[in-house]
Amino acid sequence: MALLGSYVLLICHDFPEADDKDFNEWYIREHVPERVALPGINRGRRFRSIGEGPKYLAFYEATGAGAVSSAAYLKLVRNFDPRSRQFVPRFASAARTVSVIRASTGLGEGGVIALLGFDAEAKAAQSLRDDAARLTDTLARRHGIAGAHLLEADDAALAHSRQGHLRQNDLVLPWTLLVEAIDEASLMTVWNELLTPNGQNALGVSKILVRGRYRLLYGLSAPRVLKPLE
Repeated sequence: MALLGSYVLLICHDFPEADDKDFNEWYIREHVPERVALPGINRGRRFRSIGEGPKYLAFYEATGAGAVSSAAYLKLVRNFDPRSRQFVPRFASAARTVSVIRASTGLGEGGVIALLGFDAEAKAAQSLRDDAARLTDTLARRHGIAGAHLLEADDAALAHSRQGHLRQNDLVLPWTLLVEAIDEASLMTVWNELLTPNGQNALGVSKILVRGRYRLLYGLSAPRVLKPLE
């Protein structure tokens, strides 16, 4: 389905294999529920790599940029509890971005998802903004594709969300394309086309920063979707 809101907080990272069991329990029992309970956060989803990209991908769909600069959110990131302090500083090769949703198309949620985080020159970036809906609509009509979403980083919103955060130097993804599919075969057909020189030229990619394919681990929606920002 289309993303729930107008902004996304997206994080992808590696994590030590030895502590995966404890880490995953904390993530689904505490970390995601805490954030989905915040004003303006409508849904959180978490994924694990299926052979390409950083081990974990998570993103939170928000009503607006204020969801990740609210007093409630900043209180969480400035005052991590002991369990959060045990895990969050150990994220490796991390990218963390707050993005505005330029376009989002879909009729449901896919079980697998591809992420392409990239940079684009100024002219190409403007073309992406102008043609965002056409791009996601075209992708979402492909066989087996459940949704497609184009995100552009909002540097001001990211800076607000970083205030007091334990990790200040994570990679930022200027542009992010997410493609959701019902199975790996459908995803790979589109993915392989996007990664060709012609596919990258059509997107206006100047440099790929992160690429990965993932399977859904866990999702949690707010009791009332599209919560107001308080």
